[in-house]
Parts: sequence; structure tokens; C-alpha cells
Amino acid sequence: IDCVTNDNLIINVYNSLPEPFLIS
Repeated sequence: IDCVTNDNLIINVYNSLPEPFLIS
């Protein structure tokens, strides 16, 4: 459950970040 929660948190953070930042 912890692993799934961490994955979801990471996905949420990536979605919140702007695309240029992800590209960098």
C-alpha cells in the first residue's frame, strides 16, 4: 500500500509541475 501511495504522490507532483521544468 505504501508503494502505491508513493507512486500516486509522485504522479501528482509530476502533474503539478510545469512541462518545461520536467523537460529540464
